[in-house]
Amino acid sequence: MIVYAPWVEHVAFRQSRLDQQQEETTDQIALAQLIDRISHHLGPRDMLFHPGHHASHLPEQASVRQAVNARTYPARRTDMTLPKRPARLIDPPEPVEILARDTNGTPSRLRWRKMAVDIIHAEGPERICPEWWQCLDQDEYALSPKTRDYFRIRDQAGRLLWAFRTGPTGQDIWSIHGLFGD
Repeated sequence: MIVYAPWVEHVAFRQSRLDQQQEETTDQIALAQLIDRISHHLGPRDMLFHPGHHASHLPEQASVRQAVNARTYPARRTDMTLPKRPARLIDPPEPVEILARDTNGTPSRLRWRKMAVDIIHAEGPERICPEWWQCLDQDEYALSPKTRDYFRIRDQAGRLLWAFRTGPTGQDIWSIHGLFGD
């Protein structure tokens, strides 16, 4: 994020945190004052948003914009361990051309953004399906083509990419959906 401030004012108080999980009331008051000041310059409070969580299996639908004055809910249960997710999602996912496969059918070389990418390591698959009512075909109650098998793949440049395949084996379509920030 880049913040450009052509004009700034001196602020008498110091704010130590921006999240809402604070014990001290002085920090909560400082956050409320900051939100009020920004809202005053931008317009209604509904103009300020922060990322919120939405219950969906699909990664592109798992987050929503929430107004800063909206009530927030916990992201997930703390006793669960979930698979690693990328820091940046590519929306829409970018299709790739498979140039070579290993013995398991996982790509070992692909073309992405007009570049040939050699895959050094791949982990997966992790199957992700939309909500159950969207996964079933109305005629045959078979798995929908919306089901995705996700792989974490490391390329020769050291990038960790989040790729998925859709479609039946042999006729599968591959796409890059995210970049990890490790």
